[in-house]
Amino acid sequence: MTDSASSDPTDQPIEIRAYAPGDEKEILAVWHRVFPWASRSMDEWNWEFRDNPEGLHAFVGVTPTGRVVSQFTGIPRRMKVGDGHRQFAEMVDSLSDPEFRAGLKKMGLFANTVHRYVDRYGSPDAETVMYGLPTQEAFRLGQKLCGYVHIDHLESVVVPPSPGWTPPPGITVERWDRFGPETDVFWRRIADQHDVTVVKDARYLNWRYPHRPGVTYRTAALRDAAGTLFAILVVRDRWLEVERKCRQTAAAEWVVDRAHPAAGSAFDLLSALAAEDGAERGAVVFRRNNPEWNAAAARGFATVPVEFRFVARTYDFDRVPISRLADGWDLSLGDFDVI
Repeated sequence: MTDSASSDPTDQPIEIRAYAPGDEKEILAVWHRVFPWASRSMDEWNWEFRDNPEGLHAFVGVTPTGRVVSQFTGIPRRMKVGDGHRQFAEMVDSLSDPEFRAGLKKMGLFANTVHRYVDRYGSPDAETVMYGLPTQEAFRLGQKLCGYVHIDHLESVVVPPSPGWTPPPGITVERWDRFGPETDVFWRRIADQHDVTVVKDARYLNWRYPHRPGVTYRTAALRDAAGTLFAILVVRDRWLEVERKCRQTAAAEWVVDRAHPAAGSAFDLLSALAAEDGAERGAVVFRRNNPEWNAAAARGFATVPVEFRFVARTYDFDRVPISRLADGWDLSLGDFDVI
């Protein structure tokens, strides 16, 4: 006969360890228990985590039966930092099973999962920076467990739709389904315009956009009369349509040569892409006072707050301090899992 204490599922010993192949079924099960209003298929999980070109970073709490009851996960991204490259990771899917939160002896389950992850990845050579867009509750936990620091409240620049926009003489618009070798050449040409940013090469962009299941993006590029590529935009239509109560086309990526004399045409291209979808506006997020933000302000574009709080934790206080991230990180919406 089993007594009531031993039948309590929270009495089971829990092993906290790195992800192992086969955990994904149980990870999805607990994810849907914690976030019942959301939906994620196995294809989507495989794309976001298993197929990430930078690897799979996750720690989980597992019962003897293989049930996953806690998780702390990062989406690693290759970053340009000054003249070199580092790995940063966006923190996502932090959770613990509601059934295993009760009882004083289980209060440390999530914290222990976080600590194991940080012990493994929190270093200059593994994940130099952990970052994300947490909710207020998650931010408080992140401050306590990971040392998150608030970097910025994000805002989006709003551009009106432009039906029938015609590019200036000599400028041509191309539509792309994938990113090829020319993307890498273009990125190498403009990378030094940024101090800290995600490396926008073909390997990354193909994984992030055309390979993603269940979501459709549109990609358009601008080329000048000499045939020189100077802008790539990736947009998602109807982004946060319900939350914004507005049909909008948002730029997930804005890969533009700041030095090109026609760089401002990228704003017009976003306006045209918004008009094609019948959107009420186009939207793009820049860090305040970077060159794109200033160019948008000069054209009189309005801004609207975005509810996301941008936070980070550095593990290289000398070469990648928080001040450097606050001043020099050029980000895009696509650097996060919100779009």
